[in-house]
Amino acid sequence: MIQKFFNVGVLVGLVTLAGYVVIGCSESALTEKIDEPVTINLLATSPETGGTVSATADLRIVFDSAPKSVIVDGIPAIILNNTALVPIGDLPDVIPGTEKSVIIEWRNPDNSVAGAKTITFTVLDPPIDRFTFPNFVVVEPSPGAMLPSNQSFNLTFDQGVRAVTVNGVAATGSGLNWTVSLTLQEGDGQVLNVIWTNRDHSTGSRAVGPYVIRDPDVTLPVIVAGTVRDGDANIDPARINASGFRFDFNEPVTGSIKLTDEAGADLNWIATVAARTATLTPVVGQELANETVYKIEIDVRDGSGNPAQWTITFVTIPKE
Repeated sequence: MIQKFFNVGVLVGLVTLAGYVVIGCSESALTEKIDEPVTINLLATSPETGGTVSATADLRIVFDSAPKSVIVDGIPAIILNNTALVPIGDLPDVIPGTEKSVIIEWRNPDNSVAGAKTITFTVLDPPIDRFTFPNFVVVEPSPGAMLPSNQSFNLTFDQGVRAVTVNGVAATGSGLNWTVSLTLQEGDGQVLNVIWTNRDHSTGSRAVGPYVIRDPDVTLPVIVAGTVRDGDANIDPARINASGFRFDFNEPVTGSIKLTDEAGADLNWIATVAARTATLTPVVGQELANETVYKIEIDVRDGSGNPAQWTITFVTIPKE
């Protein structure tokens, strides 16, 4: 009887031990299965290397399972189950009639790198809907305007372009809208030579103009000659009473001129400001006297609106 119980106990122990072993193995196998990464493999491409494709078609990439992501020459692909699609026209540097090499990179579902492959194919025709060339360019300011020599221009194309230069200066921008700052030569009939690079790397050009280029006048008028100068102390009143005052400028001006006594009272001499000259003509009863302080006040501006003012103080000689 004891031997019988012993045998049963041994049998139960062995079964229990076997259960632990089986369970342990199962857990180990399960853990190993979960931790094992899934590697996605590329099966085929259309076109394949050496093939041809219409520029309006898609590059089709087939995998053995759905990848996490696919990038072709920097362009993200559209993923539909185990197939990735990229429009040929969206790829950079597509030149119709030439071979195109692209690098396909894809990732596993856990975002680890799965692989990369380079394929080369020939593009048969341009994607018309993407490579329509510009028919015109609008430039602001518009031709005919008078502009300073340092001027910025905004250029707007009716179709996107890759690069733009104006008079040899590279513009900044992208697609339809570009900006350039130029230093132009002063003169009439100035023209902008606009050259652009289309998205298929061909070029276009257009002459835009003419423009009138004038830098703004910021120079003040200057007196180049005058009957008296500020600070003169030996002015003969008889000579002035006979001929009056005259002042000449370096450019045409408009404005006023008047003669006053030392206190500033207007002597009402006849004043004229025309072209490059200002004059004061004597008035009977308001002649200059000897040994007296007088002032001439001049307030003019040139054609650009630059103002200039002078107060010329002088003293007549004593009476002999």
